[in-house]
Amino acid sequence: MDSSSSNSDEEANVCFMADEAGSSVLEDSDNEVDFTDIDNLRLTYQKAISNNGMIAFVYKTMKKIIKMLVKKFN
Repeated sequence: MDSSSSNSDEEANVCFMADEAGSSVLEDSDNEVDFTDIDNLRLTYQKAISNNGMIAFVYKTMKKIIKMLVKKFN
């Protein structure tokens, strides 16, 4: 497998993850929050932390891809 194919695969995976993260955020935005239900609040908080971790991972990966592209085309 050559490096351009590997980079394309990585970029496709990052785009897929970003799309999936965006979809789940849109789906969850219609839900109402019951502040008296501690278990629901805990679950919502855990989802938010999980999404934050995925967004940070995608950001770091995209940053690496951009650096590689800048080096390649300079």
